[in-house]
Amino acid sequence: MDLFDASEGRGNLVTALERVRCRTLVVGISSDNLYPAAEVHLGADILNHLGKPVEYAEIRSPHGHDAFLLETAQLADILRGAHGRAPRAVPTPAQREVRTVRLGLLGAGRVARLFLALLAERREQLALEYGLRFA
Repeated sequence: MDLFDASEGRGNLVTALERVRCRTLVVGISSDNLYPAAEVHLGADILNHLGKPVEYAEIRSPHGHDAFLLETAQLADILRGAHGRAPRAVPTPAQREVRTVRLGLLGAGRVARLFLALLAERREQLALEYGLRFA
């Protein structure tokens, strides 16, 4: 299992994943050392860039590779209704690293309203470029 290589005999990973003809749900595990979540996500990124219908989800667990056996509630939430819903967008690496900043403003004057409007207008840009989301 720890020697599996999806690209073996197929050239490279992109060439191997070009052969995928079905909708794909890719599930990573946050603490998996055998198949790190970043590598699993890379497969979903490649499928996404190839125009394949793909969805990525991640199990958050301290149990490593065995989390798919132990975190049954999380896995059930991921799988529930997966066949009936449209694939969710695969987040970019920047979107996965987005940090939430809680922002408090005193007063509700013109400057505060304009500032909040600017934050709302540039929400996605701030998340992509700086990894920040404001709440």
